[in-house]
Amino acid sequence: MKVCKRLEIDIPDFYLALDREPNAYTYGDTNISIVITSGLLETMTLKQLETVLAHECGHIVCRHVLYSTMGRYILQGAELFVGGFISRAIVTSLQYAFSHWMRCSELSADRVAAYYHMSSEPVIDVMMAL
Repeated sequence: MKVCKRLEIDIPDFYLALDREPNAYTYGDTNISIVITSGLLETMTLKQLETVLAHECGHIVCRHVLYSTMGRYILQGAELFVGGFISRAIVTSLQYAFSHWMRCSELSADRVAAYYHMSSEPVIDVMMAL
């Protein structure tokens, strides 16, 4: 795949999920996979799909998958111990911080897709299509 070659990463496993909602996501750390939905295939042009794949590969390049998994596990574990106002405030603060980090990781992956194309226009086109 030319996206992986350009970004100098190993080719991940690819899966198709039967879902009408256009979406794509990356998961795993040592064995990384990218999933795209059938709704995304029906919605996007080939150039837009290439941009989406560059975005998902951006998550791989930036190692977001490992950190997002760790963050989710930490927050799930913290939810088990919420009992009073103080612990609720701590967990809520962690949730806000993690949400901010997740949004920043999406922007970083968008930057990788823009780097791949050497232009921000394809990324903007995908955002407008979604």
